[in-house]
Amino acid sequence: MMCSMRLESVAHWRFVFVSAALLAACDDAPATPPRDASAVTDATDVTVTDATDVTVTDVTVTDATDVTDVADAGATCAAACVGGRRCVDGRCVDPWRTITNVDVLAPRSNHGFAWTGAEMLVWGGYVPGRVFGDGARYDPAANRWAPVSATGTPAARFRYTMVWTGREALVWGGRDNDGPRSDGARYDPALDRWTPMSTAGAPPPRVDGAVVWTGTEMLVWGGLGVADLTGDGARYDPALDRWTAVSAVGAPTPRTQFAWAWTGSELVVFSGQSGAGVDLAGARYDPALDRWRTVSFVDAPTPRSRASVAWTGAEVIVWGGADPRNAALGDGARYDPALDRWRPLPARGAPAARLTATAVWTGREALVWGGIAPVVGSMPVLNRRFDDGVGYDPATDTWRPMESLGAPSARNEHAAVWTGAELLVWGGTAEVGRISSGGRYQP
Repeated sequence: MMCSMRLESVAHWRFVFVSAALLAACDDAPATPPRDASAVTDATDVTVTDATDVTVTDVTVTDATDVTDVADAGATCAAACVGGRRCVDGRCVDPWRTITNVDVLAPRSNHGFAWTGAEMLVWGGYVPGRVFGDGARYDPAANRWAPVSATGTPAARFRYTMVWTGREALVWGGRDNDGPRSDGARYDPALDRWTPMSTAGAPPPRVDGAVVWTGTEMLVWGGLGVADLTGDGARYDPALDRWTAVSAVGAPTPRTQFAWAWTGSELVVFSGQSGAGVDLAGARYDPALDRWRTVSFVDAPTPRSRASVAWTGAEVIVWGGADPRNAALGDGARYDPALDRWRPLPARGAPAARLTATAVWTGREALVWGGIAPVVGSMPVLNRRFDDGVGYDPATDTWRPMESLGAPSARNEHAAVWTGAELLVWGGTAEVGRISSGGRYQP
């Protein structure tokens, strides 16, 4: 009786054991005793005679670039992929892959970015001595960059937030070398065309404020103005090319670098830098009612600026940031606007303290990556940048480390978007200065 087991495209097996009794049971078993299979280095075709009951133990694949049939060997593709690699469509791949640098933009930081559903848009940005007024679109399916039209572009700027409407990217505010701006434009990637935005009724110039898309309008509030902090805002309707002022009744005091998130019906604002320093403040704004409501501070995180924020669909995740002394924080909390309630995030497994880390929501977890931590007390001030990250799962209230194999270099002030399948990271500030490299991470 003859039985065989074939393993295709598997380069090396570290240890395969088949019992001598099993081999003896085969009609045409070899007369010589089985040798130690730990010496087997190429098991492309393993044949066992009369293997009525085959037991394969301690199987490790050390190089399985293309695993097509590992399951037939009593192992899964996931088990075959080692060293931090993972199985995708029968192939072992690195968790991080490099974004092409062919036709890439010049190195920069503090650029605007947005995910369109098919491409990552990047526009504007900064390097010392230069403010950019150009952009590009990155298609992860083709791993390809394409330029954004230079015709009709808004003035060069950085430190602004780009929002995606479902059809257009809106660019507004930010600053250039002369200070904050209060103008903007709309970009349609399908037509590769820019359209200017009305400035009538627009809020005063600012940077580092809240900018969100509500589903019908772009909502702008707070930030740093030309001479002082701002505590006002406005809503922009692209269908009518019209601005409408936001009520100031019940709004937080003027501030910048605060935590903010759009919940689907309200803008949540928390803490940040006010005229009195980094303080504990916050409110919720409902554009349908043009009304502010208070936010509970019971069990809220300590005051902070430049925190990482993600909206899960039910809660606002606030983590990290800088305390009033500009020291990096490594804690946070989750806010439920339906219950107006805060709950602390677990300390176990949380990332190292940092600020300006990006955070994206995948549908299951919040991925926090990159960022910077000032070394308190160092003169001149020294900074540590990070090339690692973690995922926070609110369903289990746990953190998990993100795999680091192939990760981009340490950075902050970078772009980060979730495509529906991958985290895209590009550009930013590294220890060596501004960079134009990037990576793609698949959880």
